[in-house]
Amino acid sequence: MSRIDYWAGASTNEYVYDKAGEYYSNGNYDDALTLYRELMNSGVDDDLYYKSALCCNKLGDYNQAAEYLEKSLRLNDRRFDAFILLAEIYTMQGRNSGAIYNYTRARALKPDHLQTCISLSELYKKQGMEFEAVYYKTKFLQFSKDRRSPEYRSINTGINNALAEAVRYENSAARILARGNAVGAISDYRNAINIYPVSYNTNVGLARALNDSGDFNGALRYFIRALFLNNNDKMLLMYIASVYSRMRDYTRAYCFAKRYLNELVSAHNQAEYLKTIKTINSLQPYAKPESLSRSAAENYFSSNRYFEAYLEYENLSVISDNQESDIQIQLQLLDLMVNPEQYWAKLYIRKGQSLYNLGKMREADGFFARVMELSGPDSEEYKLARASISYV
Repeated sequence: MSRIDYWAGASTNEYVYDKAGEYYSNGNYDDALTLYRELMNSGVDDDLYYKSALCCNKLGDYNQAAEYLEKSLRLNDRRFDAFILLAEIYTMQGRNSGAIYNYTRARALKPDHLQTCISLSELYKKQGMEFEAVYYKTKFLQFSKDRRSPEYRSINTGINNALAEAVRYENSAARILARGNAVGAISDYRNAINIYPVSYNTNVGLARALNDSGDFNGALRYFIRALFLNNNDKMLLMYIASVYSRMRDYTRAYCFAKRYLNELVSAHNQAEYLKTIKTINSLQPYAKPESLSRSAAENYFSSNRYFEAYLEYENLSVISDNQESDIQIQLQLLDLMVNPEQYWAKLYIRKGQSLYNLGKMREADGFFARVMELSGPDSEEYKLARASISYV
């Protein structure tokens, strides 16, 4: 007679589940796993798969642990702990791309989780993706509360030194560019980027210099990075549209002009709105939906370049007003992956305002405080939260 038959006759599956947890707590992972597996005969849920994965992980059966974690996440894609454990297993196995994906999914749920930021930085560095590696170091610094820890001091010193050196090159490049020498400025901008790749100003400066010198592919790369670093600068959308137009990629130029138009609707800038309508109308006859395919978006996604993947999926949606459910689901996921701070800040703003309207000031302040922790001081979310919070 199996253990589950014995206990089921005496009690319920809850007892068996609790007994398996007891075995696990005592380090008896084999017996715990046996019980969890036998419970699967009566039905499964995400927690049962997750607990089974924990046992397999402790027993060194990492492939089986990963399989259980993937099943758990298919049932519940809000399990932060499952994403983290799966990422750790993939990292140990050298499956860096899969590890990056799962850490990114974990960070989408908890943007200010420090170890996730550090892990992403290290993994992107292994992939030779220095922009992303430095970006996640800056996120660690942004959210770290213990600024006296050795890890914080080490990273902060490195970032500050790199930034100071990069600024010298950036200033030199800007002076050269002001004299009309785009080619001469490019070298200094590249030096600045190589030292500190996540400066918004340097990425914009290099993109403009490359565009002026006719290197449109290079210009696109850095304009898109700048947009990732600061999606509040909506003029970048038109810069990118202009570059695509110069490359005769009128389809993507049309898509980015349409994005910009959507931003102008809320800005109430009639003159700019009419100008953009004119640009869109001139591009529309040459914008062909068939010139876009999912393969480009999927390639970006599989390469852990999630912002570019988001833009490509959005292009597919914009060019044909595509409302296919799988594309919209992928867009929602990528929106959360590339800018989780903004997603959660907007959600916390709504919750805070709802509580505020009910007169629950203390609870509302808690949500407004979280918004200010997650958002940059220049963001609309930060400004709104700061104006709403009662104890500032």
